[in-house]
Amino acid sequence: MNTKDLISSIYNPPVNAKYTSQALDGIYKNSHLRPFSLARHALLEGLKSLKFQTGDKVLIPSFICRDVLAPFHVAGLKIEFYDVDENLNLKNEPKDLPAAKAIMAIHYFGLETNLSPFKEYCDLHQAFLIEDNAHGFLSANEMGLLGTFGDIGIISLRKSLPIENGALLLSQKDLPQKALTPSSVKPSFRLKVKNALRPLVSQLGVHALIRLTRLKRKLRKLLKGSDVPQSGFEDEREIPGNPQPSDFEAYIGKMNLDLEKLRRRELFEHFLKIFSASPARPLRSQLSKHEVPYVFPFFCEPEHLEEIENLVNKAGSEIVPWPALPEQVAPTAPSFYNQLYFIKFLW
Repeated sequence: MNTKDLISSIYNPPVNAKYTSQALDGIYKNSHLRPFSLARHALLEGLKSLKFQTGDKVLIPSFICRDVLAPFHVAGLKIEFYDVDENLNLKNEPKDLPAAKAIMAIHYFGLETNLSPFKEYCDLHQAFLIEDNAHGFLSANEMGLLGTFGDIGIISLRKSLPIENGALLLSQKDLPQKALTPSSVKPSFRLKVKNALRPLVSQLGVHALIRLTRLKRKLRKLLKGSDVPQSGFEDEREIPGNPQPSDFEAYIGKMNLDLEKLRRRELFEHFLKIFSASPARPLRSQLSKHEVPYVFPFFCEPEHLEEIENLVNKAGSEIVPWPALPEQVAPTAPSFYNQLYFIKFLW
């Protein structure tokens, strides 16, 4: 794609006009899968399938969005955190981690995490491997799709696609629970407005949509006190909504998957070039052959943030801070935990 079309694709991703009957079973053909509305519901059902006992300990990374804790709490499990380094890799040797019934590995932003130390840990403690690939729809390595290597894996489709909801639970073994029937969920007002504006991006220009987004955030701050939704302690304990998914396969059936992979990889390379002379540090300096990034993640110190915001806005996009850390982690988190941002590949 040329640069203009590439940036426009953030706001209006390409789809086929005609339904092509592309099924998720065909994409993840080597895994048992179940669709859900949210990845948190998918994770909860995955935990149930592993038949934990109340109070069993699980290890999860301290660098994580706080709402991911909810399924573990609902399942009655005890959470213990492990730390990651500045490249978001496991900081300690597997042998130095405490014993637990399971350990979670995260493929942050659809970029592959080395699973070898996690598998070593599982061998040491006969533990389950939970593979959080929420950000990694279509991302893979030379052996297969990310999310398919753990005892269970999760994918949040709604993060990568312009759909109301959608997530997958993947498993190495057959899942006991019956698949939920997709429902005819009506799009939210927010999604309706966005979908109505997407085809107009070529006429309006991407900066018009950025200005519209800023206006919406200003109004939200005026009415609710914050420009973006804020998570609270209850998000660590409760999973919102119904687990029943929308019919998101109807949208996936209209996608050219090869084009979507190429689009996201080209966006990553595009922003990598833009950042080459900036004070920010990209999380990755290159992609492996099969990785399909969800966003362009980078670290930025506070004194350079305004410069980076202006750079990205000029290029036709915006930056987002990530994650909202768990309450237990936030007070003592290392500084780089609060200095990660990303550029979205989907408006």
